[in-house]
Amino acid sequence: DGLYKNPGEIVDINGDVKKANGLNLKEGALDLVLDDVKKYPSKVRDGVFDYKLTLDENIKSGKHKLSIIVGDGKGNKGKIDLGFEVNAIPKDLNIEMSSSTLKPGDVLSFKILISDQAGDLLSKGINMEIFNPNNEIEYRVSEVSGNNIEFNLPEFALPGVWKLKVVSGNLFKWEQFNVQEVVDKEVKLEGDFLFIRNIGNVDYNNDVQVDLAGDGKSYSIIRKTSLKPNQTIMIDLTKEAPAGEYKYSIVGSAITGNVVLERGVMEVKGSKIIGYVALVFVLVFLMFLVFTRGKRINNNQREMGRAEGRKRLEELRGVSKNKSLVERSATKADVEYLIKK
Repeated sequence: DGLYKNPGEIVDINGDVKKANGLNLKEGALDLVLDDVKKYPSKVRDGVFDYKLTLDENIKSGKHKLSIIVGDGKGNKGKIDLGFEVNAIPKDLNIEMSSSTLKPGDVLSFKILISDQAGDLLSKGINMEIFNPNNEIEYRVSEVSGNNIEFNLPEFALPGVWKLKVVSGNLFKWEQFNVQEVVDKEVKLEGDFLFIRNIGNVDYNNDVQVDLAGDGKSYSIIRKTSLKPNQTIMIDLTKEAPAGEYKYSIVGSAITGNVVLERGVMEVKGSKIIGYVALVFVLVFLMFLVFTRGKRINNNQREMGRAEGRKRLEELRGVSKNKSLVERSATKADVEYLIKK
């Protein structure tokens, strides 16, 4: 007792053998029996023995019994029991995981198992780290092997291969698991506003279509989206449909509900689109009136100018004609007439 050995080490066993009369046993047979099972034969010569016992590499840890049995060949035997202990040496580290494929928000359960040279489980301290696909540490913990450990994946955990590293003394091991891609959205109605949030772990690039139906009318609202994980867009329904009570549904999902719009867009003949067309028509008509009125005024001014020009021209022509007549027949009577005028 008090002797400690590691697996694979040598145990030196030696001593002397005497007969009942105190004299050394000249020659005899010697058996070393380990744990009453395994026998190692040897000899006694000149009253002494010396044996080197090599322990198995996978010998169990803990206490062991070594029996030494000597016989003189005449039926006389002697026996003595010795004891020693074998140290437990950690040899293997294994990781047991509940699943190798998960989704964001899932819980990963696992155990770290450490066994010794004989395959018996040990309770040892371990250090563990979990890395995301960008090789960033997401989780770090110190625990005891054999205990159950749980890791809650983040709500928007990156898709791809995640790695897990465990270290205990000279032992270490890498393990990996896969996080799936999730393309999903969350829709909430708050008052007149519809909120659409990307609850997946990848970009949401799908169109979102909201259908409204009520009072025999229906409206479709389509939004092109490019939402990062956890990003939200808002739709003001009062800017998309006239006031009224509607049942809404999100195309491509089972999301439905009811909404009452106290106010909404202008409606002409029951249609928002017709209202827009009518408004455009009115604006075009007003522009036409302004244009034609301006054109008419310009034409009137142009005609007045032309008439005044013609009158002035006639006056000038009359003066010119009279001047010619004077030059042709400059009589005394004509001169007197012109002076009088």
